[in-house]
Formats: sequence, C-alpha cells, structure tokens
Amino acid sequence: MSLRLLSHPDESRDPRSNELSIVPRSWAPAFAGVTQLIRLPDMAGFLYILASRRHGTLYIGVTTDLPKRIWEHREGVVPGFTKRYGLKRLVYVETYDDISDAIVREKRTKEWRRDWKIELIERHNPDWNDLAVALLGFERLPDRPIPFRHPGGSRDPWTRGW
Repeated sequence: MSLRLLSHPDESRDPRSNELSIVPRSWAPAFAGVTQLIRLPDMAGFLYILASRRHGTLYIGVTTDLPKRIWEHREGVVPGFTKRYGLKRLVYVETYDDISDAIVREKRTKEWRRDWKIELIERHNPDWNDLAVALLGFERLPDRPIPFRHPGGSRDPWTRGW
C-alpha cells in the first residue's frame, strides 16, 4: 500500500495505482506509526462509519476507494440516506486486504446495537474528530449549531400545530 497525501479524490493520479492517502495522527490508532509508503492489494476494502455529529445519526458503509466515496458523501453527489440526514463526518475506518472481508464486517456491524457502535467509535476516536481531514486531506467541515426544537416538539408535520 502506498500512502501519500491527496487534497481531493479527483486529483490526477494513475488509475492503475493502488495508492491511498493517509496522514497518521495520534488520535487515529489504526494508522498511528505509519511513516513509510505501504502498497495496497488490488481489491483492498474499507469499512467506514459516518456521523452527522457526536452521538448523532450513524451510517456504516464499505468501499474500495475511500477518498472518492467520502468525497461523494461530503458533496451529496449520490442521493440517499447520507444526503438526507447530512452525514459527512468520517468518524471510524477499518482497512482490509480483501473487499469481501470488509463486506462481511459491514453486515455484522450493522446488526450491532447502537451503543456498541458508539463504543467502537469512542475507543478509537473519543473526540469524534473528522478523520477525513487528517487521513485523506479534506477541508474541515464548518461547525453548525444544532437547531432549537421545543422539548417534546413533534417531528410529524400533521401534529406540530397542536
């Protein structure tokens, strides 16, 4: 696996190359200590977890091209769950030599209880930092305040005016 810093997934790179950009950080123990270029196998896979905010909505996904997939989520290119709920913060990543192993892990992790998923994230990323910034070179997401809602206020548009 070759590690190098990419500023954007569309940055020009050789499509035959299996290079992934990772900058190690002390709060990312899975990548801590990586100081040299490492070659990825052709069918490497990644399991990743996105969150809307700390303890917010979670999404578990799998891909062979992590920078491209995270860019798609952040830009809202693909319609679906992550676009609808604003999931753009990469909070957890696992790497696999084979994509099929990542797929098996994804299916098992999706069956977990929510608190187990949160515990997994907090064990490796206790501050819920956006790993896409440090590992993939993405720009930092703007901080958005949580919109105020009256406690007990309904999300159902039919009962809001009661």
